[in-house]
Amino acid sequence: MVRCIGGVTEAAMIEVVGSGTILTGDLVQKEPQGQGYTATRASSTTGVADVIGVAQTDLASGTGVINIIPCMPGQLWEATCTNATATGQIFMRNALSSASSVNNSTTDVLGTTGVIQIWKQIGATSDNKALVEIIRGHYDYKL
Repeated sequence: MVRCIGGVTEAAMIEVVGSGTILTGDLVQKEPQGQGYTATRASSTTGVADVIGVAQTDLASGTGVINIIPCMPGQLWEATCTNATATGQIFMRNALSSASSVNNSTTDVLGTTGVIQIWKQIGATSDNKALVEIIRGHYDYKL
């Protein structure tokens, strides 16, 4: 994820406890830690029930406080994609390649790892950028 473009819900930054290496722009997920949760970098196995937001500060390692923008329905984000973008990917749900990249394809990811919905290609196909919504909550999200 690169930056919040805007949307129905205005972005609000909050502080959360993070652990591990987290970079600005990474999609973060909640990870069980003792009696609660901490924010960690999302991965290709991150599900819609675990994704919480996009990091706005870095954490080199260990545990510390980071700023995130919680992802909410209606927010639109500019995302980096692993593959060249194409019109056949519009409205498809996709998994992540990493905390900072969408594994975009023309196959709709119907399971819990379909955390990104592509709304629009940004720039040339070779720019590998898309306007996306981060899907959070129930995995059976449909248009």
